[in-house]
Amino acid sequence: MKYIVSRQSVSLLAVLTASAGLFFFATPALAARFNWQAADVTVGVGETVSVTLFLDTQGADINAVEGTITMPENVFSFVDVYTDSSIITLWTRQPEASQQSVRFSGITPGGFEGPNGRLLSLQLVAQKVGDWQLSLPDVLVLKNDGTGQSVRTTTGFAKIHVSQEVPVSKATPKVTPTDKIAPEDFTIQITQDPTVSHNAWVAVFATQDKQSGIREYRVLETKQPLNLQTKIDTSQWQVAVGPYVLVDQSRTSFIYIAAVDRFGNLKIAHVDPSHNASWYNIPLVWYILIVLIIILVYWLTLKQKKNIHDLEAT
Repeated sequence: MKYIVSRQSVSLLAVLTASAGLFFFATPALAARFNWQAADVTVGVGETVSVTLFLDTQGADINAVEGTITMPENVFSFVDVYTDSSIITLWTRQPEASQQSVRFSGITPGGFEGPNGRLLSLQLVAQKVGDWQLSLPDVLVLKNDGTGQSVRTTTGFAKIHVSQEVPVSKATPKVTPTDKIAPEDFTIQITQDPTVSHNAWVAVFATQDKQSGIREYRVLETKQPLNLQTKIDTSQWQVAVGPYVLVDQSRTSFIYIAAVDRFGNLKIAHVDPSHNASWYNIPLVWYILIVLIIILVYWLTLKQKKNIHDLEAT
């Protein structure tokens, strides 16, 4: 018996063979994955629980991350968020709680690639019995290749079981963090940005605190230099985020920026004026002039009284 193989059969066989080869040998693109430390914990009502969010880039080199963490309503009370040792060193949106969610957005200059990229930690107090989840419904990760393309992502859940009473062996110990170390040294870059306030002068700055994380930055523009060897009170300085648009666009002010961590430790950087201020813009000059004028008026008054006394004597 002869078997007749048509051209159509040969073509179909070739296609099937090629498809099978692709199926078995093609390497699928891996997706960056968000993971939780303490992804399945048990606590009692009123107890504190801490969960940490990590990013596994699965071999991708990334430089920007943003996302939203959601919590069930009226189940947890938010205590704080910590960014110590985060791979994000420049926060474009500091993590903060709003109702039942925590939004965050930041940049990793130079990029990051690795399986355990620490992002942030949440500290919560359980308020309601039940089995609950923290989720990440909205995330975005960008490649560190200059294109701004996004990376495929997958997310997991942090499962938290809240019971009325928790066995001692399973209870999550309440840890009160401490931090006596100031944030890391940093520098201030003064530049003009055509996308900000019509090419205004702006200050660009960023640092990190590996113990408790940066709480805020405070800025002071002044005509007089500060003595940084003494204790500086920054409570009246302006809270700011970078890039910060300079108030003094003439560049004749000293610029001081304080990085403040969550325990109040400070690290201050400064930039000197790039132009000498006009004498009439320097407060010290006016103080000296006022004192000289007062002395002059007093001397003239005394002299006038002396002249009058001499005339009366004659």
